Amino acid sequence: MPALIWLPLVDVLALVLAWYRWGVAVGLAVTVVTTLWIFFDSQRRQVQATVWRVVSLLAALVVVPGAVLSLAPDLASALGQAPVVLALLGFLAVAVAFLCLLLYTLGVGVSLAAPADLLSPEPEPLFTTVASAPAPPPPPAAVTPPPISQPHTQVVDLSRPLDDRTRVLNPAPERPLPLAWLVVMNGPRAGKAFRLQELNDIGRDSRYNTISVEDPTMSRQHARVRLEKEGFVIYDLASANGVLVNGQREQRRKLENGDRITLGQTVFGFMIVKEE
Repeated sequence: MPALIWLPLVDVLALVLAWYRWGVAVGLAVTVVTTLWIFFDSQRRQVQATVWRVVSLLAALVVVPGAVLSLAPDLASALGQAPVVLALLGFLAVAVAFLCLLLYTLGVGVSLAAPADLLSPEPEPLFTTVASAPAPPPPPAAVTPPPISQPHTQVVDLSRPLDDRTRVLNPAPERPLPLAWLVVMNGPRAGKAFRLQELNDIGRDSRYNTISVEDPTMSRQHARVRLEKEGFVIYDLASANGVLVNGQREQRRKLENGDRITLGQTVFGFMIVKEE
């Protein structure tokens, strides 16, 4: 019977000696690399992995005392049975770190980060949305200005004080705004239609955009759709995931009826009523 008890004890002591000779260095490297990988990869993918971050960090901290004892043998001999316990905990911590990495890679306990978690302290907006009426187009090239001697037509607002009256000389007719929409094709807001104005900024933050969608993979200011002479044109505002039109990444592109626009994970359909 004593021989049966002694054999496992010898195996444990050999395992402890191997841990303090070289295993603790490997274990510390594995747990630290696992912790850093989960932290930075979840930041890059913009996902929540709080459980695996905390557990992998705790596993790395459990290995640290063993690493200190491996560098100070005199201290280890003075602690009695504590180094054996720390060695066994170190083996367990390495196994836990491997398990965290496996479950994180498989997506267990990982979810998309809420938009509020992604917002850093807000700088001043890079772009300002103009909500006033569309400016009149420039006069055609074929039209020449009237002679200087020709009197100009004046429109005076008589309801305002004399010193503050507004005079408009030869007002040009405004170009009618085409009937066009961007329609959300997927996600919880599928079917939501946004009527396009002359200038439309699109992103995840409603404070900086005329069209905002709660999509964490969309940049704060992702794209701009502007009415130009040729029609509605979409621009990529240096977004992280780019602007895809019918599956092709574009920096600038004129939109046609039926185009599919992908911003982050949100797909918009472009619809325009063509006047005959």
